[in-house]
Amino acid sequence: MNRQKNTFASLSLFLVYAMFALLALFLVVIGARVYENIVSESGRVHDSRTAVTYIQNKLRNRLDAVGADHDVLVLKKGDLVTYIYEQDGTLCEFYTLDGLPLENGQGEKIVAVEDFSIRPDNGQLVIRLTDREGFEKVLHVQEVGV
Repeated sequence: MNRQKNTFASLSLFLVYAMFALLALFLVVIGARVYENIVSESGRVHDSRTAVTYIQNKLRNRLDAVGADHDVLVLKKGDLVTYIYEQDGTLCEFYTLDGLPLENGQGEKIVAVEDFSIRPDNGQLVIRLTDREGFEKVLHVQEVGV
């Protein structure tokens, strides 16, 4: 009889430990999935916000001219010009002397974007940035000196 009690107590203790281990594993798996979702959402928001903030900060400089040439944002200040454009899914910048042409592959990569387009509208430029998840940001910029 005493031996049966010891076996039952040992079995009960083993079941309690096994349940604890399973619940701990379950919580770790759930936590990992939540963390993965947070990181992916954070990355998406960061890319989108970085692209918009980058363009806004460039536009806040005291520029002599702001214009567009097809889907290339052209920012002039003195003898220097900055071209901002999309190439192969990446927002790029090329900073050079005024008068030098923009050629493929010259720009510095800034951040990943799905689409970057510029459309003139009554003296303004409507800049649309679409991130990899399909979320779109729109900037309205006054065209100056072009």
